[in-house]
Amino acid sequence: MRSNPRTTGQSDAEPTFTEAARRAQILRHAIDVVADHGYAGASLNRIAEHAGISKGLISYHFAGKDDLLKAIVLDVFTRGGGFLYERETRKPATAGGALRSYLEGHLAFIGSHSREVGAVVEVVRNLRNDEGRLVYDNAWDAETYGELMGIFEAGQASGEFREFDPRVMAIAVRRVIDGFTFQVMGSPDVDVAAFTAEVVALFDHATTPRERS
Repeated sequence: MRSNPRTTGQSDAEPTFTEAARRAQILRHAIDVVADHGYAGASLNRIAEHAGISKGLISYHFAGKDDLLKAIVLDVFTRGGGFLYERETRKPATAGGALRSYLEGHLAFIGSHSREVGAVVEVVRNLRNDEGRLVYDNAWDAETYGELMGIFEAGQASGEFREFDPRVMAIAVRRVIDGFTFQVMGSPDVDVAAFTAEVVALFDHATTPRERS
């Protein structure tokens, strides 16, 4: 959740307190609509009805549906970054510690913000540009996997991790984390702590040199 994507229609001018509050209100309702009805069902009319406001008021704050959906991604990633920052009282001393921190932080955020993260997944998987290409494509993937690959490469350089393809392992980590979103959405009573402990143990085993495992 550390990426910081920016919406294309976002103005450089600082919004007033009232404007910021209204934008935040619209985003909350937009997240609920995307979470409940999916990307295809998240029309501006439905979001306006859910929020109890006019469609024109949404259009005043956002340059269309795409801009609003990009703002959802930005908002959730910003909050996720703040959540992770608050958890890290000090930087982990080892690559293994950094990996554990990454897993625990991301899974904790998903566990407590499953609807928001689920809405982001809907947008990322479906939002396309005028040419029909996914807006969050390979560049998004590179940014998503970059931090993990750095952790794995540092661990291999220090001898803490065994030899493996850092990108493959980063993809595996992200697939588990992203899959947890759907697990939590489908089973809200899932034991986040127990799930996290198993995932941490799984990747500890997967990265530890064979002679030490």
